[in-house]
Amino acid sequence: MFGRVLGLCMASISLLYEGFGVLGYFAFGDDTKNIIITNLGLGLLSNLVQIGLCMNLLFTFPLMMNPVYEVCEPILVQIPFGEDWFMLPALFHLLVFKEELGWNGLLLDMAFVVFGVIIAVADT
Repeated sequence: MFGRVLGLCMASISLLYEGFGVLGYFAFGDDTKNIIITNLGLGLLSNLVQIGLCMNLLFTFPLMMNPVYEVCEPILVQIPFGEDWFMLPALFHLLVFKEELGWNGLLLDMAFVVFGVIIAVADT
């Protein structure tokens, strides 16, 4: 039954996304921007939509990352300090955006990495 439920959910989500796209085009015409919320302009409605999207990301990120952690955990446990590598997102951010980050961003990412290493050593 999982395959049928998954297919139904994916079809429903696709129709929902298509509906939002069509409604956005009807509302803004040829001036529709790639990111639809930028068409809303400034104001309370735009701010509420952006806050809602941020809350959505905040609460769905752990759900999406759980399978990744489940796959990576057995590998990382064999590495010294593997269980305490919660500083990896800061390290990845530092490596990817090091050219674009200012001093504040570099220091913040490095502080997270150093703090993570200290906690990992202390925990071990």
